[in-house]
Amino acid sequence: MKNAKKLLAKTASYLNLHYGAGTFEVQIDDYYLNMKRKIDDHPEILETAKRAVTMAGITPKLVPVRGGTDGAVISFAGFPCPNIFSGEQNGFSVFEYISAQTMEKAVEVIINIIRLCKDL
Repeated sequence: MKNAKKLLAKTASYLNLHYGAGTFEVQIDDYYLNMKRKIDDHPEILETAKRAVTMAGITPKLVPVRGGTDGAVISFAGFPCPNIFSGEQNGFSVFEYISAQTMEKAVEVIINIIRLCKDL
């Protein structure tokens, strides 16, 4: 991503040379931050989440996701917060849904996390 930012800035400079200073301006704001940088500093968080999932009778499956999630925003605000499953299917589509059984499992995992953290 760093290279893309440099390329955009370089392109704007080049175009400003040909079309006049100030014709092009580049402003880059990072939005999709990778929470992994924050989570890696606190491996106990993932271990607690994996334990809580296992306690609910589910095999943990770690799947990296891009930033832009609530978890990424919260993590970069200083509270490392990985995303855990909520049980939805077909996310972000008109066919998104969640079954009551899966929702119950998601609640069970959250309760397990609370119990595990209480014991710390």
